[in-house]
Amino acid sequence: MYAAVHQFTGKHVALKLIDGTLLEQHEGFAARFLREARAAAEIGHPVICDVLDAGQEPDGTLYLALELLEGRTFEDAIEGDDLRLDEIVDVGIELLDGLAAAHDRGIVHRDIKPENIFLTWNEQGEMHVKLLDFGVAKNTKAGPELFSTQQGAILGTPWYMAPEQAAGDPVDARADIWSVGAVLFDALTGSPPHDAPNYNRLIGKLLNEDPPKLRSVRRELPEWLCTAVDGALQRDPDVRWQSARTMAETLRLKGKGAIELDWELHEDATMRTNSPFDSGEDDSRPALAMLSAPDEPTVDVSGMREDSVEVDLEQLEPETADDASPFDAAGGATIKSDVPPPHVLDAIARAKRKPRSRLWTGVLLGVLFTLLVAAGAGWFLYQRYVLPEAATTVAPG
Repeated sequence: MYAAVHQFTGKHVALKLIDGTLLEQHEGFAARFLREARAAAEIGHPVICDVLDAGQEPDGTLYLALELLEGRTFEDAIEGDDLRLDEIVDVGIELLDGLAAAHDRGIVHRDIKPENIFLTWNEQGEMHVKLLDFGVAKNTKAGPELFSTQQGAILGTPWYMAPEQAAGDPVDARADIWSVGAVLFDALTGSPPHDAPNYNRLIGKLLNEDPPKLRSVRRELPEWLCTAVDGALQRDPDVRWQSARTMAETLRLKGKGAIELDWELHEDATMRTNSPFDSGEDDSRPALAMLSAPDEPTVDVSGMREDSVEVDLEQLEPETADDASPFDAAGGATIKSDVPPPHVLDAIARAKRKPRSRLWTGVLLGVLFTLLVAAGAGWFLYQRYVLPEAATTVAPG
């Protein structure tokens, strides 16, 4: 990387180069460069580091001309431990806003980590986020000739990698959401959710162990923040935040209001493949099972306002009620914030869209009413016509 000046425009840029001889030794470098240039150009969001030019020199050297940024990486900020809590939250909000724009276009970054998050400050002293390096991004809407990777290949940084990504399985936008949760967990606690002395053990933890709840590491943090981070760090993508926008809105509200979900927008924008909340009649899927398992507290969503969630806390053990996370299926649901966890919000929205219990109750009442009316009409006709006729038939003379 070099700081350079464009010879025609005089604009200061960051020049990223790869020697042509390396392209022959490492297959895929050229495709990665092209991927980074096209992905950033396609998204066109203020959070995404802008690519100003790209090309290849006669000697084979590849280059990218990027906007020149002044500031420091989020990794440096975490190591310096000098960011306020509200600044860390703001980093999460801006990062999620940029990822939402990428996800709208089918682009999954796949390498969200503190090193790829750059912090800049404007003349007014306001901090802003820039997301770097789309070199391993995946475009789910592009052809395989541009965004293909080897089947089962593991790409990304393991400390911030989603479990499905560590397993080499196909990923969607929810893998980026996990990574954002892992980055925020690191920024708030000083260490990533999982750590191990070697790569294999770290991958094993990702695949087999739930990360610690944020509240268990820092009990003084507000409930809404723990809810947001814990919701991103669910090993099962189906019970994770399904949308970067929804997670960003949770952080933005800071527990001061309910989240309004735009279902049509989010289903189109976030590639909610294999989501437990898609349309269908089967309610036995993982996230909804968390709300209805017989051994766990149940949440009644019928007739419920969006800003209130009532949970039967008597079913919880007294010593665990205060420490339970709203995302801990084993410990039950304890919701103290005004913002319910994502699986409850989704269940509420689903109940509003398909109020089947009320529908069947109405049908049964309608059938019962019809039977009563028919019985009454039959008795009236019997009294009015059948009985007089029978009396006339048996009368003497």
